[in-house]
Amino acid sequence: MTRKTNKTDHVLSILTGAEGETLENGEKKEPEAPSVKHQGNVHVVMATGGNGDPVAETVKEKLQSELEQQEEKERREEAAREEAARQEAARLAAAEPEQPAAEPAPDQESAAAPEPAQAGAETPEAEPVPDEMEGYVFYNIMEKIVQDKAMKYMKQFGNCTCKRCEADTIALALSMLPPKYVVVKKDSVSPLLNFYEDHYAGQIIVEITKACITVNRNPRHNREWI
Repeated sequence: MTRKTNKTDHVLSILTGAEGETLENGEKKEPEAPSVKHQGNVHVVMATGGNGDPVAETVKEKLQSELEQQEEKERREEAAREEAARQEAARLAAAEPEQPAAEPAPDQESAAAPEPAQAGAETPEAEPVPDEMEGYVFYNIMEKIVQDKAMKYMKQFGNCTCKRCEADTIALALSMLPPKYVVVKKDSVSPLLNFYEDHYAGQIIVEITKACITVNRNPRHNREWI
């Protein structure tokens, strides 16, 4: 049987020490993992220290990265579509022979002239539309909720709060949200607002945040031609 020497003991001690530190009771010491909360499909890492809301900053950075990737993809697709359209136009122009424009015949010109309206013709009167349908109203619940919340998040992300930027933010957010039209009596709107606001709160906040980032990066309040 092979005899253990001091050199063998030394090698074994090195190999044992490379596997990790051990405590006095023989248990292996594991590194502490950061605290993570699982909330649906979103993983929120709780950070300590620093200024501002860490959750809002994490959401903002994640959404900004997704928007940059989406805009880059849309630019590539738009360039590809324009190139395909140019090629198709060039192909059609080369394949179609030029034809001289035909002069209209005198009979055709006289036939094309519109006949004067009869003096005694009567125009039908439009039926009056009531302002209210017997006390019932219909509108998009999502639009009301987004209008109420948009300014709060615009201020939180340091966006311009002019009327043009507010309108752009609301329009972008509503474009990504499903419309929820309801028909109710005028005095029954508030309970429905509370129900939809609680049910779609997460989705509404995400789309408003994405809209705030987009408008902040490309504001249009100084473009008079738009």
